[in-house]
Amino acid sequence: MRTLLVPAAAAGRNELTAILVPEGGKPSLPATAPATATWNADFGKDKGASVLLRGSSGQRWLLLRVAKKPTADEVREAAGQARLQAET
Repeated sequence: MRTLLVPAAAAGRNELTAILVPEGGKPSLPATAPATATWNADFGKDKGASVLLRGSSGQRWLLLRVAKKPTADEVREAAGQARLQAET
């Protein structure tokens, strides 16, 4: 798996972009992502919540809820979840 830290959430066809969203925060997604109203109720407010979004052209975004100030271990755990999702 290739890991990149990028300032914007853009995904190419058949790629998975994992986005860590702090508790209380809102994700910033590109215009090609599904509308917030279609998935917001499925994305929990508590740490550990996740939701997989699929774009119409094959893009995928995995939103992972983390602590407001995640530790290195919490970031590694979220990366592990993203890797498992990427393999499916």
